[in-house]
Amino acid sequence: MHRTFQTLTAWILPVLIFFLAYAVDVRLVDVTGGESNKFMIRELTVAAGLILMIWSSRRSPCLVQSGLVQKLRLFGVLTFPFLILEMAFSGDYFGIRPPVNILPGETGQAHFAVLFALTGTIMAVWIFHIIRSLIFIQQSRTTRGNYRFMAIFLILYIISRLPADGNAPILFLPSRMDTSMVPVDIIILALFLFSVFINGFRCKWMHYLNHQQKIAVFFLFIVINVLAVPRVLDSQTWLSTGSFSPLLGEFAHAVLIIMVIYVSMACLGILLQLPAAKLMDQRKKEIESLQTLSATIGSVFDNDALFEKTTNLCKNLLHADFVWMSLKTDDRYAVVRSAGIRRSVPDSMPSEMNAFLHTKLVENRETLFFSDVYRGKQVPGVKRWNQRIGSLVAAPIRLKDQVLGALYAGTLESYGFLEETGDMIQAYANQVAVAIENSRLVQVTIEQERYREELRLAHVAQMRLLPQEMPDCPGYNIQGFCMTANDIGGDFYDVISLSEDRLDLVVGDVSGKGADAAFYMAELKGMIRSLAPHHTSPKDILLEMNEYLCRHFDQQTFVTLLYAILYPKRKQIRAVRAGHPPLGIVRQKEVTWIETKGLGLGISSNDLLKKSLRMKTLPLVKNDLVVMYTDGLVEARNKEGQEFGEMRLQELISDLSSGEVQHIIDETRKEMNRFTEGVSRHDDITLMLVKVNP
Repeated sequence: MHRTFQTLTAWILPVLIFFLAYAVDVRLVDVTGGESNKFMIRELTVAAGLILMIWSSRRSPCLVQSGLVQKLRLFGVLTFPFLILEMAFSGDYFGIRPPVNILPGETGQAHFAVLFALTGTIMAVWIFHIIRSLIFIQQSRTTRGNYRFMAIFLILYIISRLPADGNAPILFLPSRMDTSMVPVDIIILALFLFSVFINGFRCKWMHYLNHQQKIAVFFLFIVINVLAVPRVLDSQTWLSTGSFSPLLGEFAHAVLIIMVIYVSMACLGILLQLPAAKLMDQRKKEIESLQTLSATIGSVFDNDALFEKTTNLCKNLLHADFVWMSLKTDDRYAVVRSAGIRRSVPDSMPSEMNAFLHTKLVENRETLFFSDVYRGKQVPGVKRWNQRIGSLVAAPIRLKDQVLGALYAGTLESYGFLEETGDMIQAYANQVAVAIENSRLVQVTIEQERYREELRLAHVAQMRLLPQEMPDCPGYNIQGFCMTANDIGGDFYDVISLSEDRLDLVVGDVSGKGADAAFYMAELKGMIRSLAPHHTSPKDILLEMNEYLCRHFDQQTFVTLLYAILYPKRKQIRAVRAGHPPLGIVRQKEVTWIETKGLGLGISSNDLLKKSLRMKTLPLVKNDLVVMYTDGLVEARNKEGQEFGEMRLQELISDLSSGEVQHIIDETRKEMNRFTEGVSRHDDITLMLVKVNP
């Protein structure tokens, strides 16, 4: 009967009172005297419900009968939904928008206002009571007086913060009426904060928590403060409870202030108590040994030296008579180093003993501790092993989810290890795993540096294959550049001076990137230079190259090529294109692309290639600009995935065509670097320009 009455007064009556206030607000209950009377009656009704809920729920069995850990768990369970509810009602808090827009006159949304206000109020009351119960743990003579002092100024603080305008509408989120504070308000706020601060020292409950619990509570309180502090400081927005009643909003805001201060002081107290003196005294020597051990093995990167250091230091650390280490090699575990025992002895273990240890250490990833191996009969097959052994400890050498091997230590006498030795060898094995991984990474880094250096040298060698100086051709200016996607690539260009009236111009692109493409590129360049003097037609040169490629190159490799012969005296250029981007002629800022037909080299037989190749002869005039490039130039992409494109290249070349060739080259490179900034190039880029001087 008493419990039923307590439940009635704790929950049912306050809820009914809150809904009575809601009925007044939406005129379900007729109130005469205008909006001011309605506001006053509604707020007095809310105040009555809040006082009844606070008074009746303070002796709830969930609070009175629960232990300390249960109270802290309940505190966390209540606090997070409460803060999430408040975040949801703060429109700009972490980008979370309110679940509904509570506007006057929208009854459905007004129902949400009442629901959220009631939920937030219940959680705020329970949080308030949990903090009260924590304060009263191991209370002293002044505890009750300090708490009453805080309660009085809590009430005064709420009253001082209520809106002055009683005609303010209720069923929406109003802004503060006036944020300026008079001296009386400042005094009340200061006294309230001071009283909360005094009660914040009442954190004796933390003495009853063990080390792990203290850490868990500490991080719980840190997270709570991170979420709660912005809501405390945001005094310009009503809380979720304030969407229904300013009084409830101020009460929730005051509870947040109490919670933030109390939780902050509790965090400070836990932080000061974490270094447990007794535990530190017991483990000091072991920790210092492990630190020395970690520093020693962490500075050794040669595997043989690392394994020797590991076993010797482990033997000294654990005061063992012998130690050995086994690592996984070629799908089996083999002894790689031992100390105090020959390596052949562990290898001679009986099969059942080896299988038992392997299952425990590698498959189950357990730390093993046997104080009396022979008499305990815990290790099968040990008596058939030709080795005197009393105690044995072993730990898996694991890195994240991977078991690299196992570390064993033993003594000749029984009970040679303490029980803590198992933890010590496991901690040491973890350090060994990190050292082994570091050694592996160092070896990989050395190999990578060697590979990078080889690529750098290859890049230098490849760049030397490109023309270092352009041949002197009176009346013409020739320049080019090549940028590889990797250190080495398959793009190339060349200028071959065969006579005073013949200059061969070549731009090519070998399929693929990297070392293979660079190798083919070097071979092609040599082939072109050997064939050019023997042919007068670029078409014949391409046909002979294609025949060689089909016979000797990989079937997956092909080459696109633009071959042009410049006749300086005649001011003519004859070009043939084998699957390559077209040749461009810029005349008076107008760009013309010469798109002759032609398949790539190495794709088809000479008969088919001969039918597809089309050679074209073009006259040149003063100030003409000849453009030859590879597809990497127009297919270069920026951060947005957009290609540089032929139109952008055309506009760029057209705008720059009146300048010197070197200036055009430099500006084109700058524009390419600007366009692809922050993005790695996916293809080689080559451009060669020939300008007819005026």
